[in-house]
Amino acid sequence: EPSKVITVKEDSDVVLPCSLSTKNITSELFDWRKVAQKNEVQKEVYMYDNGTHYNSGLDGQSEEFKGRVSHFQDELKHGNASIIIRNTKISDSGDYSCDFPKLQTPQTFYVKLVVGTKVIKVEEGSDVILPFYVQPKKDITSKVFIWRKRSEAGGKQKNVLLYDKDVLNKATAVKVRVSSSKVESLIFQMN
Repeated sequence: EPSKVITVKEDSDVVLPCSLSTKNITSELFDWRKVAQKNEVQKEVYMYDNGTHYNSGLDGQSEEFKGRVSHFQDELKHGNASIIIRNTKISDSGDYSCDFPKLQTPQTFYVKLVVGTKVIKVEEGSDVILPFYVQPKKDITSKVFIWRKRSEAGGKQKNVLLYDKDVLNKATAVKVRVSSSKVESLIFQMN
């Protein structure tokens, strides 16, 4: 169960903390994993094993974390196994474990990461493009999806755009006119 919750905005960098007090872990093994959620499998985020790690040729890292995760080499001698995830995505949200399986007394630490949506500010009367990308990338032209305006204080949601392959041929972004000075939050739903 995660004891620490970290919240960041999408596209920012985040440090997930993990430390063994003052023990030098330069020659140890630690393994960061994203805990399986609903329909997912457990994901390999970052492994360090006595100087070898995913960024130095070690195999097994989950595709979506490749090239985005690293550790703090100079901090290993202080027991710091924290990692940094660069360019966070909404799909990075979830529970993470930092495991030291080869210690005399194996230890595991947990942290929850919440990646918030990007806030786009525009002036009233301006046009705005709300970007959306499916991860992993796939063809969505045969899908049906809906953009909705989130209601305030429990009111009804309003449909902004319905995309259906039989109605439109292509959708890469949605153009919405801002109708008030309040920030409008939109929900994306794909069937």
